Amino acid sequence: MKSGTQGNTTSSGSSGGVMATAKGMLILILLIVLAGAGGYFFGTYQKFAPVQGVPPGTVGAISDSSSLGGQTPLTMSTPGRLKNQYWIQSKGDQHVGYSIAVFVNGKLVDKFFTPNKTVDISNMVKPGENQVTFQSKLLPAGMREHSGNSAYSLSLDFVSAKTIRPNYTQSDVLLSYKRTAADFEDYNDEMSFVTLE
Repeated sequence: MKSGTQGNTTSSGSSGGVMATAKGMLILILLIVLAGAGGYFFGTYQKFAPVQGVPPGTVGAISDSSSLGGQTPLTMSTPGRLKNQYWIQSKGDQHVGYSIAVFVNGKLVDKFFTPNKTVDISNMVKPGENQVTFQSKLLPAGMREHSGNSAYSLSLDFVSAKTIRPNYTQSDVLLSYKRTAADFEDYNDEMSFVTLE
């Protein structure tokens, strides 16, 4: 009888070992699947999350000084080129009714339709004369809250200084461009500025 009991114990022990191995394999597969799903989620989240402190001209980078909570944005110099940093700062009012696409030396910088947006253009600026194109498109009526009132405006300042900062002085401004809520058509304007470094 002892041998029969031992035989049953051995048999159920072998069956238990197979079950433990199957459970272990199932847990391993679940961990691999969860790791892959987690990596996909975080990779997608990072792709869409605003990234600050990236080199000038990084594709998909968002530069918005209002999201910095009063901190100075991190800037990186463009080696071997110009000594100063160059940026566009939007200011003015919400719902003016324009989307302004800005091109520097033929390259699209960004579209501006709200104040408090800062975009580093240091990598697009060259020594000497630089061409700027403003394509101002009138937005739908729902986005023109102050329609007809010239007291409401959206301005873009092209600024140059040693570091990009929200509290620049008027002497740092190379050129300015402005659209008001009283404007009622699309505009395609060209201007230029010269770097004096």
